[in-house]
Amino acid sequence: MDKGTISHMKSVVTYNAYLLRKKHIIHDHASYIINKVILPKLEYMINFTFLSDSNLNHIMKPLKQLFKQKLNLPKITNDNIIFTDLCPFIQNLNHIQILAHLPLYSYIFNSPNLNHITRQIMINTQLDFDSPFGLILKGYKRLTHPHTPS
Repeated sequence: MDKGTISHMKSVVTYNAYLLRKKHIIHDHASYIINKVILPKLEYMINFTFLSDSNLNHIMKPLKQLFKQKLNLPKITNDNIIFTDLCPFIQNLNHIQILAHLPLYSYIFNSPNLNHITRQIMINTQLDFDSPFGLILKGYKRLTHPHTPS
């Protein structure tokens, strides 16, 4: 976890939320500014790091409060309402982060050079968390001793 990235993202969000709070704009304008200006900045900042959901929710808190204020919703309104596609909405930073990292994961899993390493990491993770043995563990013996003759 990169504390510098988190603090920079928080400062960007609080600064922009402060500027937007003083403006007399409607919720459509706020949605557009958040989705098309602020969130791409944040997406660029998290390109090379993966933050937890709690960190991302903490970073997005001022923007969510601002958007609820522009929609005249109470502060205790569930966040799922402002993330729906039904009417003006803001995008969820958690989903943006996952979509931003998908090409990297796709490359890692499809690369012939990295395939063996990623499968071993997945097996070790499954064993560490004592998860049910799935399809990945079928070749466990083969992966642990790759150079032994069959």
